[in-house]
Amino acid sequence: MPHPSSSLQHLSWALQHLVTCSPAGDSPALLCDNYSLPSEFQHGIDLINQGSYFAAHDALEEVWRGVHGWTKPFYQGMVQVAISLHHFSTGNLVGAQSVLKKCRTNLSEFPASFCGVDLQELQAQLESWQSAMASSGPYPPPVHVRYTPPEC
Repeated sequence: MPHPSSSLQHLSWALQHLVTCSPAGDSPALLCDNYSLPSEFQHGIDLINQGSYFAAHDALEEVWRGVHGWTKPFYQGMVQVAISLHHFSTGNLVGAQSVLKKCRTNLSEFPASFCGVDLQELQAQLESWQSAMASSGPYPPPVHVRYTPPEC
């Protein structure tokens, strides 16, 4: 089946290519694409969580460039999280806001929990940051990406 063009086709196509797996405990089921994130991508998430946004961007972008197919917007969105936070950390508020808007759009295409990344929590944090940037503060705590490797 070729890659879909509409959002509804995209969702239908994506669901046909997903594997449902249940994490340990009572957490809701995760949807993932047959594997956990590459270790280099996990390293990029760790760098975001450490506040090393430029290094995180480099690590995440390296993986994103090699991704093809329907998961590409997820990887791009995660790269954009790092870019947006880097822009903010260097005082580029306009760039931070622009990239943050794009990353939230990319990540909104995926389930609340995807390949071990808690996108629902991340989107809530990004929404807080977006609001704070729009009103010039006060700013929330640093973004922390929750990642739990799926048990697929």
